[in-house]
Amino acid sequence: MDWDDFKFFSAVARCGTVRAAARELGVNPSTVTRRIEQFEARLGARLFARTARGLVLTPAGSAAVGKVQDIESALERIERSIREEDQALAGKVRIAVPEFMMLGGVFEEFGSVADAYAGITVDWLFEPAGPALMNGNGDLGVEVTANPPLDLVGRKIGAVAVCAYAARTRPGFADPKRSSRWLEWLAPGDLAQACDAVRAAGWNEAPVVSRCAAL
Repeated sequence: MDWDDFKFFSAVARCGTVRAAARELGVNPSTVTRRIEQFEARLGARLFARTARGLVLTPAGSAAVGKVQDIESALERIERSIREEDQALAGKVRIAVPEFMMLGGVFEEFGSVADAYAGITVDWLFEPAGPALMNGNGDLGVEVTANPPLDLVGRKIGAVAVCAYAARTRPGFADPKRSSRWLEWLAPGDLAQACDAVRAAGWNEAPVVSRCAAL
């Protein structure tokens, strides 16, 4: 068995034309045509029907293509696993994290990671994790949200509480209706909604005298 025959077959089935498959494989179209014809001759079965619209999978080809592509995916996973196991955990990792979380023990938690993997260095990015990961600026990210982007993979690591604070000596501390000032934090994303909810719970009458986008 020559796995290259299956590779050429899968490329043509996936790309739809000999020319497109040749571009993907980095060979001449005539090479693709010859390999498909030789493969069909060896199998004694037609994999493609030649039509005015190009190559169309025959019933035999349709039955085989899914299984071949499953094998390709499995081989890619094996290859990736071998590479990953062969590589030491070292190098630079870019982590996007909200600024306020750096005040809440992130550095302390990272200490154990630094001890276990001395070859790793971290660049902290103070920007939203979603955009940082999507545009390639970051490798990992911490996002404060109840609705994470569907095209990112992650897991929940905790909860963030949002509260209103005031000095005990401040007039109106015990009675929100007497509060005379509101310092508003313009948090991004879901945190902004959480801050709005806290204000709506009893401090709507306090005028906003200051706004800040970060700690």
